[in-house]
Amino acid sequence: MIVQDLIKSITDHFSTTAQVNAVFGDSRQIGRKTIIPIATVCTGFGFGGGEGKQARENEPAQEGTGGGGGGGMRTKPLAVLEVTDEETKLIPVIDVTRVVLASLMFAGMATCMITRLLSHGRNK
Repeated sequence: MIVQDLIKSITDHFSTTAQVNAVFGDSRQIGRKTIIPIATVCTGFGFGGGEGKQARENEPAQEGTGGGGGGGMRTKPLAVLEVTDEETKLIPVIDVTRVVLASLMFAGMATCMITRLLSHGRNK
């Protein structure tokens, strides 16, 4: 019964936190602009259980074993919604590290392909 209560507690918590407010932040007024932050939110959890043996009459008490669990949450900025009287703009948040790594990966693959094509042409 304890495991069922734990599962219910966790799912109740996620049902209250996994709402639109977790993705869209509080709006902020800056001059004539309203800024609304937007993020992606990922959650995960896991847990274990236990077992034990109940002692029979006239026998010493037996012991059991058990396990625990844990969880985590990751929030990543995605964009900013900028609202004015004239227009509404979605301004993406650029992950510079990801862009640089993708560029390096592309450059490396292109170099390999060009080198392979050139060396294949020489062997004929």
